[in-house]
Amino acid sequence: MQNNPESSNVQKTRLDLPPRIKGKCVEVLKSSISQKDAQKALSNAQIPASADAKKIAELFETMPPIFSAFFSKDIGLASRESGVNPIDIQDMSDIATKIAERICTTRDLSDFEISIGLGGALNVPNVRIAGYILPALKTLAALNMLKEQGKVNELPKVVIFKANHLANAINGYDLARLQKVTEITFAYLNSFVERFFPDIRHQVIFTQDKDASKNPAFMDQLNNYAAFLKQHEDLPEIKNIVDMGQKHGGEKGERDSLIYAAAHAVLPSLVPTRDGRALEDISSTPSVIITHGGVPQATFNQAVRIIIEEERKQNVSAPVIPTVGLITIAGKRPPYYTARDGDIPLGTDFDYDPRQVDRATRADYEELFAAISPEEFSHFVHDFNTTWEVALRQLSS
Repeated sequence: MQNNPESSNVQKTRLDLPPRIKGKCVEVLKSSISQKDAQKALSNAQIPASADAKKIAELFETMPPIFSAFFSKDIGLASRESGVNPIDIQDMSDIATKIAERICTTRDLSDFEISIGLGGALNVPNVRIAGYILPALKTLAALNMLKEQGKVNELPKVVIFKANHLANAINGYDLARLQKVTEITFAYLNSFVERFFPDIRHQVIFTQDKDASKNPAFMDQLNNYAAFLKQHEDLPEIKNIVDMGQKHGGEKGERDSLIYAAAHAVLPSLVPTRDGRALEDISSTPSVIITHGGVPQATFNQAVRIIIEEERKQNVSAPVIPTVGLITIAGKRPPYYTARDGDIPLGTDFDYDPRQVDRATRADYEELFAAISPEEFSHFVHDFNTTWEVALRQLSS
């Protein structure tokens, strides 16, 4: 497995993390995965050769809380009982190594990126979409506390993107309407961040995918990855993706479903893209990418991992960025789709009754209300609906 290159003045030892530090980080991961997997995840983590006793003491004090901010179940990760693996551990040693290096050097995490993708949608989202980004905000808030203590100098970025152009290219969705829905969605999420997490608002970026119709190389890359995934149809996760596409659109649906799966690797830049990053207004290359998604994301994370490992075999001179996929409690039913019962779309009165809410989405509201009181959240939704009343009415007509 290839590591993303770091600056030449940082040399790595071939030793594991000191056992006491590793043990603390294993305890963090154990909240979501088995002890065996947690130990395996950190089996090859390293520290800089220059780390003296003072630096190792700093690592012992600082690395576990940073690790907890990113990977603790407390931020809102799904449990093992949910039937999915909440943490993809394949690159965890590489990521732990980078965290250790930063603690020993710059304490700068600004090129770490948390990526949250939202599908292109024609209707306004439900108010619970705020809960979908809440785990990332909790991570930033925890790291910001460490920054105030002098243990971190710069915070990661959270990139929230919509795949509008891809939805237009694959599904034929009206691009103008997609953009209007995105404007309201991003305004709502940005207002949520500013109201409840003002100290970290500058770390959150909202964007969308670039216009695929103007980038044939991008579509070629997606098509090639889709064809590659098709070759692995014997794997249950890929068969699920194929079957889902066939059910909704026959042969074309199958192809589109595989392209959609491939996009989960390409849009966040989990694999090298041929013409820069696939998202608008973002040009920098992160050193670590952590993706967040609900339970449905678990299937796509498996497809992404297949693509990543193939890319690593074929392009050893252009190593893939270390990444880890996290599965969150929120989003079992994607928040840009309305659940069967009791969901609350933007633009409607906030009338939450847990007895009426679909059990697939009740957890989303429960996660929100564990962080923010229902009264405060109700006032926030009311204020937003009032401010955006005209635009919301136009989209609902």
